[in-house]
Amino acid sequence: MALSVTDPIEQAIDRTKAILFEPFQAYKWFALGFCAFLTQLGSGVGQLNSFSRFGGFKDGGGSLNPIVASARAWLLDHLALVILAMLVLLLVGLALAWVQARGQFMLLDGVAHNRGEVAAPWKDFAAEGNSLFGFNLVFGV
Repeated sequence: MALSVTDPIEQAIDRTKAILFEPFQAYKWFALGFCAFLTQLGSGVGQLNSFSRFGGFKDGGGSLNPIVASARAWLLDHLALVILAMLVLLLVGLALAWVQARGQFMLLDGVAHNRGEVAAPWKDFAAEGNSLFGFNLVFGV
């Protein structure tokens, strides 16, 4: 038996065609698309690496010092509001991470079983999704 690099790729393409086009079902497309959307919730939140990667602010003459000073003064004057906003953002981020973990199992179920369902996998894989959320939370901290 000879090994082939392209055989797994051809099998994956055939499986994709079978899931998406044989027969074509719009509800399956929308359900799988929604599940894929759920798996990406919160993926780009809070990532400022691209800004600093390109050099950030270029301040040759110190023109940002008054802006930074006034922003710092405003933050200190409204510290309770800033802390409350950060707590709300933290809770929203946790909720998005929870839905994302559940959505990953929903998408895997849809692709593995060639079906476009949302409610059934949401219920069926609740324990696994919650476990993944907990793992991601502990690993992230």
